[in-house]
Amino acid sequence: MQLDRKRFEEIYTRYRSSGLTVNGFCSNEGIHPSKFYYWQKRIRVSSSHPLVGNGFLPLAVDTPAKSSSGFCGTENQLEITYPEGTTLRLRGNITVEDVLTLLKPR
Repeated sequence: MQLDRKRFEEIYTRYRSSGLTVNGFCSNEGIHPSKFYYWQKRIRVSSSHPLVGNGFLPLAVDTPAKSSSGFCGTENQLEITYPEGTTLRLRGNITVEDVLTLLKPR
């Protein structure tokens, strides 16, 4: 499959919302992962892409559906998926301070 910038940006948008790893997504799309990473890197160095600057993407928060009792469950979970496909899952009572501690450079 031939890729250009516009086509890859469409593919990348689908990847971000897919919840799949890069390898899983590429397998479904018929794209070789090395091509995916090549275009991802090209977009990152572009000044017009939101990955440039502070390195953060906009945050999308998914709220789980409530059960008939009105509760979502007893366990909290925070999931962060990085652009390259790595997912960090934190379970339990997670505070903003906990997240900031994890993000703080050492």
